[in-house]
Amino acid sequence: MELKSPPPRPDLTKKGIYLLVTALALGLPRTAIESPMLLSQASRMPNGLVILIASQLFAFAIVGGLLFLIYRRHNWARWSYSVLTILGIPFSVYPLYLSLSAAPVSGLIGIGQIFLQLAGLFLLFRPVSSAWFKWRAAQPD
Repeated sequence: MELKSPPPRPDLTKKGIYLLVTALALGLPRTAIESPMLLSQASRMPNGLVILIASQLFAFAIVGGLLFLIYRRHNWARWSYSVLTILGIPFSVYPLYLSLSAAPVSGLIGIGQIFLQLAGLFLLFRPVSSAWFKWRAAQPD
């Protein structure tokens, strides 16, 4: 059985991935802006700095890995990212409120990240994007 060559990545899918990568990248300046507050909190517990750095790197690696797999057309990664985003939004409301009062620029960036994530996910679940993801699943092993 001859395999067809994969269809090119639709423009909407590319834009959705770019929006999600941009949201991830905006986490770096947010961390820098909030670093005095984060370091203050970390210094109050044993190994706090190690825990802070490890948790930041772990989160960045997980999200970055999922975005890479989405780029590589793994439908399960698209769904996993979606579930994590939707479940995470309610838990980000209070930290965003604190950010807006302590470091308003960081809070505004955080709100922007949420909008970028939702817009990116919206584009990744448009019919043309869904068809692109399903092409891989339809190929025989």
